Amino acid sequence: MNQNHLRCLAAAIAFVLFISCKTKQAVADNSFADGYAKTGKTKLTHSNTDHRSNSPSAGPQFTGREVKFEYSIPCFQRYEAMMKAHAFVLTPKGTVTITVQEEPLTTAVSYDGERLVEWMQRMLKAFPGNEPKDIGFLMVPGHLDETFLKEVGEDPSEWKYKLNRTSIFIVPVIKSEGLKFKHMVKHFKSGMVSPFFQGPTVWELGGVQP
Repeated sequence: MNQNHLRCLAAAIAFVLFISCKTKQAVADNSFADGYAKTGKTKLTHSNTDHRSNSPSAGPQFTGREVKFEYSIPCFQRYEAMMKAHAFVLTPKGTVTITVQEEPLTTAVSYDGERLVEWMQRMLKAFPGNEPKDIGFLMVPGHLDETFLKEVGEDPSEWKYKLNRTSIFIVPVIKSEGLKFKHMVKHFKSGMVSPFFQGPTVWELGGVQP
C-alpha cells in the first residue's frame, strides 16, 4: 500500500461524501416518506429531540476502528433509507415532494493511515483459498445510530460527535463476488449468519467532520 494508493482512497472517499451530502429539504406533503415507511423496509428512527442540541461538530480526528461485519450492515441500510427519504434512489421515476427531518451534515471523514494500511494488509489474507490479488475493497457510507455506538463501545462522551452522522466504512470483498455483498446487505436481518462474517472485518474511518 503506497502513497498513490492512499491518495486514490482519499479522493474516492471525498467523492462519496460529496454525493451523500447533496441532500435538500423539500417542505411539502410527506407522501413520499410515508409511502416508503409502508414498504416494510428499514427505516430511520429518531427521537423528537431538536437536532440543534446535537449540531455538527468535529470530534477526535485521524482515528478509525475495526468493526464486526454484522455491526456495520444496519448502518448501510439506514444510509440507503435516509437517502431514499431525500429522494436519492437507485431507479428515479420522476418528481416527488417530501418533508424530512434535517440531519447533521458530514463534509469529510479523516482516518489514521498507518492503522488503516495495517488492517488492509491483514484483510488481503483473510479469505482462505484466495490470493491477495483477488481481494478488493468497497467504500460504503453508513449512518451511525445509538445501537452501533453501543456495539462498538463508543465512549458516551463522544456520542455527540457521531450520533446520526454519516461515516465511511471500508469493506473487503473477493473481487469476483463483490455483487454478493450488495445482495447480502439488502436482505440482512438481525441474527443472520453469512460467510461474510467468518474472518473478515470492516474498517470505520471514524473522524467525521462538519
